[in-house]
Amino acid sequence: MFYQKERMTRKNFSLIELLIVIGIMGALTAMILPHFSDSESAAKDTACDYNNAGTLRYVTMFEASNGVYPSGFHTGTDSEVAGVDVADGVIDAMAVVTRENMKEKTEVLAIDSDDGSYGQSLQEAGIAQLAYEKKAAEDIGTVTAVRAVSADWSDTMNADGSYKSVVDGGAPLQLKGVVLSDWVAAGVAVDWSTLTDDQKRCRKATESVFKIVPLFVATTVDWENAYPYGGGSQESKISITEVGKCPWLDAGSFRYYICLFKVYEDGTAAKLIGTACPECGILDADDF
Repeated sequence: MFYQKERMTRKNFSLIELLIVIGIMGALTAMILPHFSDSESAAKDTACDYNNAGTLRYVTMFEASNGVYPSGFHTGTDSEVAGVDVADGVIDAMAVVTRENMKEKTEVLAIDSDDGSYGQSLQEAGIAQLAYEKKAAEDIGTVTAVRAVSADWSDTMNADGSYKSVVDGGAPLQLKGVVLSDWVAAGVAVDWSTLTDDQKRCRKATESVFKIVPLFVATTVDWENAYPYGGGSQESKISITEVGKCPWLDAGSFRYYICLFKVYEDGTAAKLIGTACPECGILDADDF
């Protein structure tokens, strides 16, 4: 009698086979993950550019429709006198570059209601109220100071994540192709003819002395009402919802876009000249 031998069926992988599979999976992962990372970064860059441009567009549209800018911008500070040294406050919740720019490259600018100077310049532009800390917006006069740009802002960090100033080689933020220190110099010059060519791009010969004031488009902004100077509040002629936030910063961060205003010493209505991302980059108001 003949018996047929049963074929042995192997149900397990050998160690060598497992190592080969693991190696292949590792190689595939190494090739694929960077593409996902690059795609995520590109998506955030696109969203950030879109939100920054949208912020500028909405503020500009509001002013075009109502004759004034919206009220209720946040000063980016932790007190009514524009303090930036309060522990665990708004400043500490900002991106590294914005926090250090606000703390080290700005100065206190005193304002008051109907003061014929910087406070009135904001009011003339429709900015009747400002916010600070984590509070609702309050009238100018209750809020008695903002911050004004005093030196070049950097958008660069060191390899360890710390702030890298322009003096130390950081890339300076530019507005209309001109660094902020030139805007500062142009704004305070007594004799326009003494300005450099770049500085003359920042100020007309007939323009009054000004400061550059950063104000944040936070949830405190009143998009529903306009506040023409001396005329009381009125319903906005355009409907605008809350604008976007910087996607590069974590939820819970102070990640609002920044409006840069010329605010005039003689009380002339303040003028928007650009917006800035809290993480990087400036967009000129003349682009819209």
